Parts: sequence; structure tokens; C-alpha cells
Amino acid sequence: QKEKLNTPHQTDGSTAVLCYVDHATHAVYTAALGDTEARLYRPLEDRTMRTIPLSCVRNWSSPKDAIRAAAAKNNPEIANIWPKKNAKSLRVQGLNVSRSLGDGHNTAVSSKPKITVNQVRPGDCVVVACDGLWDFVFDHEVSRIVENGGDGGSLTDYAIYGAKGLDNTSVI
Repeated sequence: QKEKLNTPHQTDGSTAVLCYVDHATHAVYTAALGDTEARLYRPLEDRTMRTIPLSCVRNWSSPKDAIRAAAAKNNPEIANIWPKKNAKSLRVQGLNVSRSLGDGHNTAVSSKPKITVNQVRPGDCVVVACDGLWDFVFDHEVSRIVENGGDGGSLTDYAIYGAKGLDNTSVI
């Protein structure tokens, strides 16, 4: 145990997402790494909610990330096959993320954030959460909770108790 505590954490990585809303331009700027993601929920006239992804970083199905995974696993076929599959089911070196901070040993993982810019409207709700929410709760369930006035605590409770989530869950 003592040896473990003194070992440098050269292989540890972390995920992050940052959203900045510019109130003058109504733009939301999102920078994301890893499986912490941001989504915007927009009420529509027909009383439904539209989900707009603000960060799509768990995406081994993107050609660039699939090429990086193919190189890391020394398997060129990954670059052809993975872009055609469900990105959530794909893993490289035990990870289902294609971007992270501080994981320098893993050549499949980039530390360059995915940056997006979207417009916000009155009534929009931005949800920032880790994979403890996104892996266990469907978008239509998040929409329903947000539509009914739910907040980060409501979404966290639903992920853990309603959806029986098996991961740490952080929601804003």
C-alpha cells in the first residue's frame, strides 16, 4: 500500500467540460474532454423538447478518433470499422473516451478539447454531466425531468435510484 501511494500518477487522466454563455450574443461556448458532456434542452412549440449536443467527445466513430484508436491498438481495420458502429460501445485500452486531460501515456486519447459554439434561446436548459448520467439515462428521460422543472439534483437522483446507475454521477 505504501508503494502505491508514492507512485507518480503518470497514467491518470480526467475529463472536463466548460460552458460559457455570452449574454450579449446569446452564444454558449463549450470545451469538452472525455465522457463529461453538455447538452442543451430546448422547448418546442408542440410542447416537446429538442436535445442539442454541445459536446460530442465520446466519439470513437469520428474518423480522426478512430484513426488514433487504430494506431494505439496497432489494428488499422479499426479506422474502417469503428466509424460505422455505436460510439458508446467502443473501447480502446479500456477507455470509451477519445479525449482526456493528463493521460499522456495513452496515444489513443487526445488532450485537445472539442470546442463548439451554439445559440441559446429563452427557455433553454443546459445540462452538464458526467457519464454517470449519460450512460444510464436516455435523452427523453432527461427532457421529461427538465421539462417538469427538475434540476441537477433531480437528474442525479434519477440516474442513481431510477435508472440504477452504476457510476459516479455529477450533474449541473
